[in-house]
Amino acid sequence: MTDVFISYSRRDKVFTQKLVDALQAANREVWADWASIPAASDWDAEIKEGIEKTNTVLFVLSPEWIKSNECRKEMDHAIKMGKRMVPILHIMPAEGQEVPPELAKLNWVYMRESDDLDKAFVTLQSAMDTDLDWIKVHTRIQVRALEWEKKNRSASFALRGEDLTEGEQFIASGAEKSPAPTHLQSEYVLASRRDATRRQRQTLGFVKI
Repeated sequence: MTDVFISYSRRDKVFTQKLVDALQAANREVWADWASIPAASDWDAEIKEGIEKTNTVLFVLSPEWIKSNECRKEMDHAIKMGKRMVPILHIMPAEGQEVPPELAKLNWVYMRESDDLDKAFVTLQSAMDTDLDWIKVHTRIQVRALEWEKKNRSASFALRGEDLTEGEQFIASGAEKSPAPTHLQSEYVLASRRDATRRQRQTLGFVKI
């Protein structure tokens, strides 16, 4: 698990490297593709896994980010995974460009050359730390749910014991939280409860093994 995944355009790498250095200096574990993808690996799969296993996805917004199909794919996967998303305005969009509505509606952190970057970094850290316990549970259950789905929803990957109790509490309180539980998480927790009930009945002898 990582604290943050950074979605950026290669044209903005100098700024992004400075951002990564600042986050790491603040003891944040950062996923950035130039350091986090092993040689000879499936690049697209590594990107997706990086998003799935992080608590927050940062988007370094610029004209180049808006033009990048790969950056849009990263945003789409972050949305699918129900991730907390934080847009960072690095360079104003060019005339005629529009920021995707999924990011435009969120609170931005302004980190342009004309902005007070130290103050902006404090704002960014505050955004990342807001309701952090919830975010960590969200990430943990999503990772488990994805593993369950990849294993053909095998009961051997179901939540059990305290993990199941935490999962049910997570789903029950989801309506009041952001990001909300994903559909896959809800299915996973429900299937885990069904498996726990089945195993309990077997133990009590109500169902033949």
